[in-house]
Amino acid sequence: MSKFNRFSPALLCLCTIIALSLRAQAQTPTYLDQLGSSGSGNSQFDNPNGLAIDSEGNIYVADRNNERIQKFNSAGSFIAQWGSAGSGNGQFASNNGAVDIAIDPSGNVWVVDRGNFRVQKFSNTGTYLDQFGSSGSGNGQFDNPNSIAIDAAGNIYIADRNNERIQKFNSAGEYQTQWGGAGSGDGQFASNNGAVDLAFDNDGNLWVADRGNSRAQKFSNTGTFLAKFGSAGTGNGQFSQINSIAIHPGTGEIYVADRNNERVQIFSSAGTYSDQFGSLGSGNGQFASNNGVVDLAFQSDGDLWLVDRGNKRIQKFDGPAVVVPPNSATVAATVFLEGAYNGSDLNTLLNASIPTAQPYSINGHSAGETAGSVPAGAVDWVLVELREATSASAALESTRVGSAAGFLMNDGTIKSTDGTSNLTVSLTGNSGADFFVVVYHRNHLPVMSADPISANGSDIYAIDFTTLSANTYQTTTALTTLSTGKFAMSAGDADGDGDVDAADLTAWRTQNGGAFTYNSTNGDFNLDGVINAVDRNDFQQKNDTKTSKVPTT
Repeated sequence: MSKFNRFSPALLCLCTIIALSLRAQAQTPTYLDQLGSSGSGNSQFDNPNGLAIDSEGNIYVADRNNERIQKFNSAGSFIAQWGSAGSGNGQFASNNGAVDIAIDPSGNVWVVDRGNFRVQKFSNTGTYLDQFGSSGSGNGQFDNPNSIAIDAAGNIYIADRNNERIQKFNSAGEYQTQWGGAGSGDGQFASNNGAVDLAFDNDGNLWVADRGNSRAQKFSNTGTFLAKFGSAGTGNGQFSQINSIAIHPGTGEIYVADRNNERVQIFSSAGTYSDQFGSLGSGNGQFASNNGVVDLAFQSDGDLWLVDRGNKRIQKFDGPAVVVPPNSATVAATVFLEGAYNGSDLNTLLNASIPTAQPYSINGHSAGETAGSVPAGAVDWVLVELREATSASAALESTRVGSAAGFLMNDGTIKSTDGTSNLTVSLTGNSGADFFVVVYHRNHLPVMSADPISANGSDIYAIDFTTLSANTYQTTTALTTLSTGKFAMSAGDADGDGDVDAADLTAWRTQNGGAFTYNSTNGDFNLDGVINAVDRNDFQQKNDTKTSKVPTT
């Protein structure tokens, strides 16, 4: 009865992003903590059944035979409770009421009240708000409802167990559609003992624990059957009373409560068995015989809480850490331009001609970086791009996750528009935190880091293209060697198309001897504000036939 939707809207969005994305390294969970004991007092349980965790890490437990919901903070300390036996608003059916919980995108708490054939809605402090459902087999009616899941849009899905179906409702509890049927075929559920738990994966698909058929089934959010795994037994990947499914918010792995085998099994996002933990008993990390692990829920950091029903407790295990992809990256890059290099640093002869607005529209860059004034020591504008890929050769233009223009200073450092701060690149669509760094200049060939760069201890992505050629993809074939241990971006690309060729010579000839204009005369390869034979002889002809080594398409 675990659901990924038990998290906040922000975390749901986060997990969608993560689904594209970064996968934390799998590990076998180990026992961390527990709460609860047998009884009816605060922090005690009688047949606990369902579990949910909100965006603040608060834990909600469906304490079924005590006809109540108990709320704990992230450390397991009791906060509050609500409910009593009955059929009125805010009450739960005696011994068969509160069986499962989900948190909607607004932070409200929805509870499956099985014996009353309904779903009730509460605030996160326990105030009754609304309900829907009744007894029967018609649309919006239930027979032994067992689980609830809520998607990122607030749509509500109910495992209507004895009707062998899944029903979908909108956020107001209005019936939308259904799917299922009694049987063992694809998309069907075991008679009276099939659909017992629901969980959304990181791609928005719905997994259903089909208990009587000893399997998990995967559907689109409109009910299209997609996949399945599992069979009856005690071996790896087999189940005896599959009872709950939870999806790790970082790895996308599927955790399954294999109740009568007293264990939790772990599968890849595609349903391939990888690991398991748990055993029979009442010790730490053990589960009660045939009535132990019945529900699972992940914290936002990847740790797992589970209901150990027969032992009247909730246990916590460590899971793979969830790494949150950054939404920006501060880059400290150093690069030399061959044409502007004067033997020790870069000349600033163009400083007075540099516009206050950046000039680049490369690879979809459309940010309008503008400086109040061009800082002293600025050589020119450059564009920094970050790409996310599994290898340098795969870091194509399509893998760009962000770019920003800044000033190249005379010491080779790239700064923001104030001339002193490191450049910050906004990121969109990234799934991780390691990036290939690309630097463009308007008439020099671009360069890219040889490897993805990670943030250092100061959360800065640092790369130096000037002193170690191995830092640059394709090393010296992408660079010009200035002197021993000094490297630079190659000059001569007047038309900015990524190679130095006859077209660049033609551009130089057209501009040679004319007045320099920053936006229209890129034949000034040494950035001295004059277009003459030096630009042709020392740069264009010297580098003729050189091409960019930055992957494109």
